[in-house]
Amino acid sequence: IAAGRSVTLGGAGLDNRGTIGLEGRLTMASLDNPGTINLEGGVLAASGAMLNRGLVKGRGSVAAAGGFTNEGLLLLEGASSVAGPVLNRDLILVLASDVGFGAAVTNTSYFKVQGGTVDFAGGYTEAGSYSSGQSTSFFDGLTVEASGHLRGDAASRFVMRGDFLNRSLQGAQWNTREARRRSRVCSGGS
Repeated sequence: IAAGRSVTLGGAGLDNRGTIGLEGRLTMASLDNPGTINLEGGVLAASGAMLNRGLVKGRGSVAAAGGFTNEGLLLLEGASSVAGPVLNRDLILVLASDVGFGAAVTNTSYFKVQGGTVDFAGGYTEAGSYSSGQSTSFFDGLTVEASGHLRGDAASRFVMRGDFLNRSLQGAQWNTREARRRSRVCSGGS
C-alpha cells in the first residue's frame, strides 16, 4: 500500500498468508498474520485483536485496539509506535530504533533491545527474558514475575518512572550489574 494511500476492509478481518508492503494505512477489524508485513513507515490498524504468527518488520505504527499478540517475530528497525496492549509469546527485537509502547506490555518469552530507546508508557511485565544492549528503557511501572529476568550491558540504562516490583527467582540469569539504573521520584504538593 503506497504512501498517502489508505485501505479499509470495513468490518472484515484479514488473514494474511502472503507479503504486504505498507507505506500507507491499512485498517481492518482484526488480523491473523502467518505471513509477512513490511512496515515501510505505514500504519497497521485494527479495531479488534491482531495475532502475528509470522513476521512484522520495519518502521511505522501498529494500532491494535483489541491487543497485539506476537507468536512470531516483531522486528522494529526504525522510529515506531505500538498502541494497544501487547502480549509477546515469541520474539520482539528493537534494533537501533526509538519505539514507544502506549499500553501494557507483557513478555512471556524474549524481548531484546539493541541500540535506541524504548518507552513503555503503559507499564511492562516480564515473565521471560528482557535483554538490553547499548539502549535506554523507560518503564512507567515494571513488574518482573518469578520466571522473568533482565539483562543489560554497561551502555544500557533502565529508567523507572513508576513502581518496580521484582518477584524474580532467576538470579543466575539476571545481569544488570553494569547497567545504569535510575528511578524518577515525583512528589505532588499544593
